[in-house]
Amino acid sequence: MIWIQDLSYIKISGLRVINSVNTGIDVENCSHITIEKNYVDSTYSPGIKAYASNNVTVEGNEVVFGCIGLDEESISISMTDIVEVKNNRVHDGVGIDVKNGSSNAIVTRNEVYNSGNGSTSRLGINMSTISTYLIISHMITPMVSRWPLRTEA
Repeated sequence: MIWIQDLSYIKISGLRVINSVNTGIDVENCSHITIEKNYVDSTYSPGIKAYASNNVTVEGNEVVFGCIGLDEESISISMTDIVEVKNNRVHDGVGIDVKNGSSNAIVTRNEVYNSGNGSTSRLGINMSTISTYLIISHMITPMVSRWPLRTEA
């Protein structure tokens, strides 16, 4: 597990996190963070998580079997302002969620497949209870969930 808390201007790049008993990469109360080009496989909690942070970029990562133990997402963004989630490949897990008061989010060019992790309530990409967001051009292919993409205010 990689856990960063209360830090700024950090880049997490090119790492492999496999079989974590918690989150794969966890960023909390941070600013100006880039999480890029990582491979995260088989995590109990979210594969990549940003919480209560700002200016976060999650780009070019692959997350496989993310969040196999909890009812969360493979990439989970919560209470984060100014976030970009792009060019990620997420599969065999529970998708991407930008939620819980996050704002100013751009989610673009992600590939999500085999999402659901055994639950029919899981979505490919979910943007719920956030303000100011933009969703562009995703590849969401056969999945267990009922809706591949959902937004709500």
